Parts: sequence; structure tokens; C-alpha cells
Amino acid sequence: MSLLAPLRDLAIDDEIAAAIDTIADAESNNINALGYDQWGFRRETAKIYYSLGKLIFSYFRPQVHGIDNLPTGRMLVVPNHSGQLPFDAVSVSIACLLHGKPPRLVRAMAERWVPTLPFVNIAFSRSGVVLGDPINCRNLLEADQGILVFPEGVRGSGKTWWKRYQLAHFGRGFMRLALQTHSPIVPVGIVGAEESIISIADIKPLA
Repeated sequence: MSLLAPLRDLAIDDEIAAAIDTIADAESNNINALGYDQWGFRRETAKIYYSLGKLIFSYFRPQVHGIDNLPTGRMLVVPNHSGQLPFDAVSVSIACLLHGKPPRLVRAMAERWVPTLPFVNIAFSRSGVVLGDPINCRNLLEADQGILVFPEGVRGSGKTWWKRYQLAHFGRGFMRLALQTHSPIVPVGIVGAEESIISIADIKPLA
């Protein structure tokens, strides 16, 4: 038994653990002997990171409306994006997990540079986040998974205060995948993330 096991157990929220167990038990055929699925998700590790996500969710105290409209099976959850850091993605993911009936674990599509981030890449992968590649997205949808995609990408999260609540230009690849895989699109409007981390300037030479 690991010496860190008691600390790990303390870090895991009971509600989060129950929801993830419900999902993982239903998909046990897709999980190998080591506890991983083919995209890197691991039940016990995900419980820790989703428990942290619940703390973020509780801090921002979002009001969730229309969660009953989530379909079963494959779907594309498509919100607007803002706020510099992905607190909006955390909030949507926790809402789907804890308020969805049944609980839903949505697979967030990450930018291509995310796998280059030490520690973060592993944490995201173990929590179900996958590289935002069309092939990954199609395979997940064909496996009846829920996908969380922000079509605005970094253009949305990097918006300055002066462009708040204005949609940035976004790609239409998610629409094509939805049509090809016969997946319903669930549009989501997020209000308030624009004020979570305010950006007043976009100085590209310093990036």
C-alpha cells in the first residue's frame, strides 16, 4: 500500500468519486488491466483532478441551466470561450459530471501545444482530455463519448476586455464531424467567464 494513499483518499471528493465510478463501470470493457483507456484516462487519477475541479467550480459558483437537455450517447458540447485560463472548461466539465442525469464525462479537446506542458499534459490526459485532432474526435464520437470543444480556441480565451462577449472567428470542423458521425450538437452559453481573468492588452511580441 502506498504511503500516499491516505492523502490521496483525503483529496478525493465522494460525490466526484461516485460519479466517475458510475461512468467507468459502464465503460469497463474499454479499460485495460492497468486501469487506462486507449486515450489515457485513468479512473483513480481522474478522481483527484476532478475533485480539484469541483473546488474551482464551487469557488465560481456557476448557475447551471438546461443540463437536462444533454442527450445520452455521443454528443458535441460547444460553448463560447473566454477568461485566459480554462476555468470555463472546468465548470462545464464539472456541471456535466455532477448535474448530468446520468453523469457525463465530457472529453475536452486541447490545443496542440498542451501535450508539451510538463505535468499538465499527464494531468489532462488522465482526466480524459485529448489532443484536439479530428481523428481523435471522430473516434471518440464513434465510441459514443461526449466531446467538449471550444471552436474559438485561443482566439476566444485570449480576448481582451474590450471584446468581451463577442464571439471570435471559429472553425467549422466540429460541424463537419457532427454531420459525419450523426452526433447532436449541444450549444452552451457561458456568462461571467469574461470577468474571471481580465485581459486589457494582447502584446504579441512578448508572447
